[in-house]
Amino acid sequence: MLAGVAEKCLSAEPLKSSLQPGEKITTIFEPLNVTGEHAGEPYCLVCENGRAPVAMLFARDLDEPLMKLLVKIDAATAERQKESMGSFVV
Repeated sequence: MLAGVAEKCLSAEPLKSSLQPGEKITTIFEPLNVTGEHAGEPYCLVCENGRAPVAMLFARDLDEPLMKLLVKIDAATAERQKESMGSFVV
């Protein structure tokens, strides 16, 4: 099994995410919400935002560079309220 993983990692093909730009999310994404209106419960923020523009960030650690990025994302989201832009971190 590990040989297969190693072979894939060493192949000449570049790695790519399973979901590509422009592709639709076809499943419900319900992480446990920590803040906001749905804090403490699983809730699909992708569904809530629908076709509106959204910045969805995935993070492993809450560190200073991420906090600086979040300040910028929050500002961009506020500036684009007319377009119903949303943003959240997973």
